[in-house]
Amino acid sequence: MADHAAPRPWVVCAGMALESYDWVLYALLVSYLSPSFFGGEVQRSLVYGFGVFAAGFVARPLGGVVLGGLADQRGRRVAMLMCIAAAAVASYGMALTPDAQAIGPAAAILMLLWRLLLGVAHGGEMPVAQTYLYEMSPPRRSGLFSSMFYTFGSLGKLTASLAVAALASLFGPQAMVDGAWRIPFAGGGVAATVFFVLRLRLPDTVIPSSRSDLRRLFARRNSLVPPMLAVCGLTVGVTAAYYLWTAAPTSHALSVLKLRDTVVLWAGASSTAIFALVLPLFGWIADRVGVARVFFCGTVALGALTMPLRLLLDQASASVYWLVLIIASICLASVCSVLPAVLARLFPPQHRTLGQGLPYGLTVAAFGGTTPFFEQLSRHTRLVLPTYVVALLAVSVVTMLVLQRGPRSIRRDGRAL
Repeated sequence: MADHAAPRPWVVCAGMALESYDWVLYALLVSYLSPSFFGGEVQRSLVYGFGVFAAGFVARPLGGVVLGGLADQRGRRVAMLMCIAAAAVASYGMALTPDAQAIGPAAAILMLLWRLLLGVAHGGEMPVAQTYLYEMSPPRRSGLFSSMFYTFGSLGKLTASLAVAALASLFGPQAMVDGAWRIPFAGGGVAATVFFVLRLRLPDTVIPSSRSDLRRLFARRNSLVPPMLAVCGLTVGVTAAYYLWTAAPTSHALSVLKLRDTVVLWAGASSTAIFALVLPLFGWIADRVGVARVFFCGTVALGALTMPLRLLLDQASASVYWLVLIIASICLASVCSVLPAVLARLFPPQHRTLGQGLPYGLTVAAFGGTTPFFEQLSRHTRLVLPTYVVALLAVSVVTMLVLQRGPRSIRRDGRAL
């Protein structure tokens, strides 16, 4: 660690907050912006809108490979600066792109471009910032430091929820459709510019290497394949469940349940606030009982409750909708609080960022971004989606059991799971 400056965890986590803000913002506003960019009937435009949302996830593996490799080769700070710069460009692009009435099909193409760029940024931000936090944490406080990452991420999501709820309350649905939805994207661009400047003073946690990181990864592929597969297994269920309960409910409540905009958005904001509050609690517990136990118990609870909560959501009143989101948020918090620490312990420092970033990005692209899109396509068969998510959570549970009972060679940094 460089000794000329002390690392500031909040500066690292602020990037995650910003990118979570921008990412969730699109999911919250897709019902308003889709008709202007994709046209046609509302449900059809939503399918296209969530298709663009899913396409952003396809770019995540590229961000994990390029920016993760850069972090292992040239240092974590350089990679984090590039992540936040890309997020800033995407935010400004969303705010300023004219709609289809003004520039025709180019509007939808530009919308796709901004989501792909944000996907690259987010695909790099997740493993790079998670690794940085883990490497700067004291050995007995990795659970608490790990929880900070998603705490700030949830604060970004909460800010997005509050911004959209406030705008919808202030301007009304028609003004949101007419263009008020652009305001929070512009705010995200300004915030990204500020965070970029703050990150310039961060020290690095590793000594940069001059050797090609992709070559090193390939040379050690036999020893690194098991932990990379473990990243996929641990991430797959959590990712699907996260986007099931964060991205999908808003459009479901607006388009299917026909709940009022303000009720839906304030319910999302309150559940996100609770999520942020309980994350450090689960991190503190993990430092005392072990990150693996917290992850395992949280994943089992999430799997057991997904089906009944989803069935409740399909016929929910405003109060039941509120309650379902809060329960799901608490279960998600138990898992997300320790996931960065669990993943980081699988790799040695010289491969930690790329080793996580590649399989993490591929898994999120395949099973995360497609979840709300899959919901739109299967909205008439209500048991298909929760069954799918429960099956993926079972994969995560089995993966953790294998890690705990398998050879210690999978755990690379010496800290016990």
